[in-house]
Amino acid sequence: MRWSPRLSWLGAALLGCSSSGADVASPEDTETAGAEDSGSTTVNDAGPTSGAVSTTATSEGATNDSSSSTSASPTSGESSSSEGNDDSSSGGTVAPGTGCPERLPAEWILCEDFETFAGWGNFWTNDASIAVEAGPAISGETSLRISHVEGQYGSGMADLRFGGGPSGGTIYAPDETFREVWVRFFLRTHEDWPADRGISEAVEIMSVVGGNRSIAVDATIYSASAAEARVLPWSCVHDSQLLCSSGNSDWSGSDLRPLADVSGPSALYGDERAGQWQCHEMRVRLDQPGRADGEVDLWVDGALEVAIDGLEFVGSWAGAGLNTVRFASFWNDQVGLDHHVDDVIVSTAPIGCPEPTD
Repeated sequence: MRWSPRLSWLGAALLGCSSSGADVASPEDTETAGAEDSGSTTVNDAGPTSGAVSTTATSEGATNDSSSSTSASPTSGESSSSEGNDDSSSGGTVAPGTGCPERLPAEWILCEDFETFAGWGNFWTNDASIAVEAGPAISGETSLRISHVEGQYGSGMADLRFGGGPSGGTIYAPDETFREVWVRFFLRTHEDWPADRGISEAVEIMSVVGGNRSIAVDATIYSASAAEARVLPWSCVHDSQLLCSSGNSDWSGSDLRPLADVSGPSALYGDERAGQWQCHEMRVRLDQPGRADGEVDLWVDGALEVAIDGLEFVGSWAGAGLNTVRFASFWNDQVGLDHHVDDVIVSTAPIGCPEPTD
């Protein structure tokens, strides 16, 4: 059944649940590298797995200070804007395999398998705790490693950027506006991952605005102290006005408002599935003006885990569409192990998970 905030509690109970120490600790006062807007130049050198992409001249490293961005022609089918008004209720109509094809389906905004890495839209790491490197991979030999170092608050953040929004870094389809996206990725926890621990920001699908990447909308899987997927949608738009203006420091203020707090039924991140690749597909749809019909859905290995509707993300505010997928970790009680992410797809249509193989 789809969860609706109109039929559930949100007030003091939700706010109390969202302030319980390490479980919902969010990034505070961690301004990222590459936060300043900059000028851009244009080239015509498309990579084999990208849509229309804007990219900096710098490669991925410990910091991704972007001083310029470049734009390239698409190698996929014609890209188009998603208005987000379809009533799609299930993931999985494309169901590709792993890795990225040479030419993308027209609905795909980007595909990143980290083998020939195009670069981040924004990147910051705490003592190299996040890196693209050889290691466990669902396809090829390379993936994104996120280390949860004991005694360290936060590993950092790595953003894939698409659509209109802040300049700098690699940006796919920079001239498009996306009000509904599907994001598919594979996630693997370390084989020694404990039973009662999850992952803080397993993924965030966001709308960020301005040179310091202020948060307008955020839908995240935040499961720091439980093995189940806990989905938290947030908004910093009040009465169709954006109130956030401080980038990641927005988390330390009171303007980001929680819209729901829903956990799935399955122990996805505990010891029973440790060391196994799991296919995640998450859908976010922004609301239409006056409708409060925003939605968030999560499938894992093709099974629906969480469905939330009746969300008022933005009202009539039209400052930006969905434009960022973030992989990060910010929590106080790090588990001392790694998790890996691979084969990330962002699409305007359902993607699906490949059939499991023996």
